[in-house]
Amino acid sequence: LSLNTSQVGSSTYSADGNKTPFDSFTGSITEGGSAIATVTALEFSLENGIEPLFAVGSATTQRPAIGKSRLTGTLTTYFESKALYEKFLNETSSAIVLTLTDVAGNDYIIEIGNVKYNSGQPDVSGEGAITIAMDFVGLYDTSDASNIKVTRTPA
Repeated sequence: LSLNTSQVGSSTYSADGNKTPFDSFTGSITEGGSAIATVTALEFSLENGIEPLFAVGSATTQRPAIGKSRLTGTLTTYFESKALYEKFLNETSSAIVLTLTDVAGNDYIIEIGNVKYNSGQPDVSGEGAITIAMDFVGLYDTSDASNIKVTRTPA
């Protein structure tokens, strides 16, 4: 197996532009269209649904099989009201919008426009704050024609 690396050495890249990383202090999360300031964690995973098609006697794959993307995640919040928990119990669709803002005012907006919660059990482990981890799946949203939408807004 030989690799053609002739283009790697002659590639040029622009300067980093002194951009600062995003942090957890300058951003916001909305759930169902309302600000939610009790979130302790938001984790999600996006699988693109593309699979290689290997064949005997071939060093490369055929054209890949294109499937559906799958978006899953967990929203963990302090359990202060039962409104979010009832969305799980009643199988109510919702939406999660995460806005990441850097110190210069640049935004990345991650919208999951059609969320269904799959689980929700308050975690009572003793005295102190009670949290609830809500597993969710991001379903196809007809208005965005996708299960996730990412928008970059420069300052």
